[in-house]
Amino acid sequence: MDAGAGLHWAFRESFREYVTAIDDGRIDRRQVDLDAMGRFVFRRSGRSSRSLWVFEGRVDFWAHFGVLNFSLYDVCIEFGPRPCISVGPQTREKERVVLAELEEVAAQVPGTHEFTAMLTADGARVLGGVYSVGDPLERLTVSPVGCSLSRD
Repeated sequence: MDAGAGLHWAFRESFREYVTAIDDGRIDRRQVDLDAMGRFVFRRSGRSSRSLWVFEGRVDFWAHFGVLNFSLYDVCIEFGPRPCISVGPQTREKERVVLAELEEVAAQVPGTHEFTAMLTADGARVLGGVYSVGDPLERLTVSPVGCSLSRD
């Protein structure tokens, strides 16, 4: 996979550090690379459209003998009245989870899209209530290199 193309997202650095500091904590990646800055790189899916950017791959966070069990998979950026990022249903969920509301900001690299991400109520809930609604997640970058993502 081209580590330059797709969705680059570290999710939340403090969460990643917490998981890896636990004796049985682990972060497993499937079809997800790491870029030079240590961010996860999810590749674009052919199911993407102008109003819905879909990304493939999976990152599983696991600790406390499975009490902490959270996954980033079937990741989508949805452009509606309020752009958001969502993931597939979690262990105890039946529906997709909208993790964060997004706001597009000026991209530091030409040809990319950058967003700030603020945790939603559903995002805070699936993370065990450790974080609050509105808490920032890491900034995410979508690099259209080889993926032709456009909202124009």
